[in-house]
Amino acid sequence: MPKINFQKIVCTIILFFAICLFGTSAFAKNIELNHKGRAIIHTESIDTKKQLSGVTVNFYQIATLNESFDFVPIRSGINLSATDKQLLSKAKELNISPQKHISKNGAVTFDNLSLGIYLVEIPDQKINKSTYGAEPFTVKIPISDTGGYSYLIEATPKISIQKSTNLKPVPRTSSQNYLETWVLLTIGFTLILAGIGIKRHGRRIRK
Repeated sequence: MPKINFQKIVCTIILFFAICLFGTSAFAKNIELNHKGRAIIHTESIDTKKQLSGVTVNFYQIATLNESFDFVPIRSGINLSATDKQLLSKAKELNISPQKHISKNGAVTFDNLSLGIYLVEIPDQKINKSTYGAEPFTVKIPISDTGGYSYLIEATPKISIQKSTNLKPVPRTSSQNYLETWVLLTIGFTLILAGIGIKRHGRRIRK
């Protein structure tokens, strides 16, 4: 039976916990809490594959990064585990004021951002005779990058043409109503004449 090397096992366990401990410390050392972030949101239609200018983008901060390097909601009642739609609804319910920018040349930039979590909203809006919109989504600043963390984030939401659900029926004109009535009367009169003809033809056959 092979001899178990307990010393090696103990060293491995110690090394494992050391990696976990120093890994957390490395996270803290690499992030500068006072560093400001930047977000670039690209506004491109997934339907036409073209860049869109004049798109209003709302940017809500819903969490900050504290000294323990944990994301903390900026208001009580915000559940960071909720869906993006639920977070947007809660942000509006709590009257959190977003930063608003309008895109130029297919992009919009938000500068001088505090570290934390942001909710991005692109509400339905009319651009070039079409109504565009996108699902809300969240971004974190900073994000993990090769060799450290990046304070610049870029995102390309799926902006698409929205189907209208509030189409109003086109009002009918008096001429359309008159024409429809005339057609119905003509069809009814024709059917009556056809019925009379069939009855007469049947009587002749019997005779």
